[in-house]
Formats: sequence, structure tokens, C-alpha cells
Amino acid sequence: MAGSTETSEPAGERFRSAASFAAEDAQLLHFRYHLRRLTVVGLTDDDVQDLLELGRLAFQGSDVAKQVATITGRKHASLLAVALAEIVGEGARSASGADGTRSLAFGAVLGAYAALGERDSGDRDAQRAAAVIGAIGGAVATTTATMVTGSLLQQSWSSYLSPAE
Repeated sequence: MAGSTETSEPAGERFRSAASFAAEDAQLLHFRYHLRRLTVVGLTDDDVQDLLELGRLAFQGSDVAKQVATITGRKHASLLAVALAEIVGEGARSASGADGTRSLAFGAVLGAYAALGERDSGDRDAQRAAAVIGAIGGAVATTTATMVTGSLLQQSWSSYLSPAE
């Protein structure tokens, strides 16, 4: 089973690297630092500014549709900026309130950190694709965790963890 060990080691290394960057940036207590970090995987300065505004709206629980359209309609928007905007726009339609939209936006941005652990192979397209896939995964994980945690506040953990009847 050498193949399974080889596969899990890079994932663990990538997680450790991404988590380290995320913790370092989180200590600065400004969302812009998370976005600035993602310039190494394709975000531009214009993307950062547009995504800061999208983040502000999402964290407030405000309507994000206009800002999503601004980002997705911008001719030179990066693949990652468009992906983040689409994720937040789509998720905002189903998220429940500011908490849901906030966790969705935050999860998507932090999920993109998965590409930061990528060894520099010179393949920028692969690194950018990893950032987009990471953003999707991060958004799914955080929104689901938020939903499950919210539901668990209304029922006991023991009920949730019990085997099905």
C-alpha cells in the first residue's frame, strides 16, 4: 500500500502549510491579509479590492449580487476572483443570514489556501486550479459545519451521534 502513504503525505504537508499561513494571517485581524496572501495564486490588486467589498457585504449579510456581477463581469478578473465571487453569490441565495454568508465567504477564501502548499513546479495553471477547488471545498465545509452546529444547538450531541434506528 505504498501508494496510499505517498498520497496522504503531501495532503498532510499541504494542510500544515495552508493552516500555518491561515493562522499567521488571522492573527493580523484583517480580511485583506487573507486576500493579499492569495495574490501568489492569481489574485490581482484589483481583485483584492473588489473581493474586500464583497467580503464586507457578505460579512454584514447584505445583498452581494451587484458586487458579484462587478467581479464576474470585469474583463481582467482572475479565475480565482471569479470563482470566489460565484461561490459567495450562489451561496448567499441559500445561506441563512449574516452568519451563513460570512462563513461561506470566509470558508471559500481560506479553502483557496490549499494551493499555497503546492510545490513550485512552475505550473501556475495547476496552482490556480488547486486554489479554485480549495475554495469550493472550503465553502462547502464551513457552510455545512455552520449548519450542523446550528442544528446541534437545538438538539443534543448524543442524539446526533446515536446510531440510526
